[in-house]
Amino acid sequence: LKEGLGCIHYHQMKRDELFLYLRAYYDKRELAEFFAPVNSLKSGFREFVLATYPEIKDVKHFAEQANMSLSTFNRNFKDEFGEPASCWLKRNKAEIIRKEIQMSDLPLTEIAEKHGFSSSAYLATFCKQNFHKTPGELRAQFPHESDD
Repeated sequence: LKEGLGCIHYHQMKRDELFLYLRAYYDKRELAEFFAPVNSLKSGFREFVLATYPEIKDVKHFAEQANMSLSTFNRNFKDEFGEPASCWLKRNKAEIIRKEIQMSDLPLTEIAEKHGFSSSAYLATFCKQNFHKTPGELRAQFPHESDD
């Protein structure tokens, strides 16, 4: 890396070479014992997901941040959380948006922009689909004290 060999193909080739040597000199039991600490980091995965998801755009971005292939990430996620990452992410993002609408005084256009909606109309559609209410109706449920 210090010499600027940041090529993914080079790193994949070296990884494959390492695993070839490991398989040549160690049996499956020895390799399982050696990699047990890495394989048992389920709680670390859970902590990573819970700490990272508010900034995540989609499942592909999630997998990239976890340094995993999409299929490996989805498999680990389903094992740990019991549901597909896309469903979990959508539900939790919806909850963040609902709380922000209800608990903040930010204009709805600003909330829409912050969460990647192209307009406040799309935010309204999202709210109707997920909460069966418009953003204004959600906000009206928890009125804020205004600065008089």
